Amino acid sequence: MQVSLEGSFVVVKGPKGELRCVLENGIGASIEGGFLSFECRSDDKDTRSKFGLVRANVANMMIGVTSGFQKDLELSGVGYRVQLQGQDLH
Repeated sequence: MQVSLEGSFVVVKGPKGELRCVLENGIGASIEGGFLSFECRSDDKDTRSKFGLVRANVANMMIGVTSGFQKDLELSGVGYRVQLQGQDLH
């Protein structure tokens, strides 16, 4: 996986594709020693709330380009009859 900064974008490239996330005003990012870190440059309430959102979005982008989206299904209870045929549930 490759992470780079291009202007106001964080770009994440991996085996499953490439994703970009825009950095909002007041939020900075830097790559040092193989670590991506974010900083909140403003003490404004709106900027602080977007800081956590941007960090979480980039973390999810890193998972998305390496392993992709997965959804595990757990069936419990009575009254549901499910059989697995190949990769399809019937």
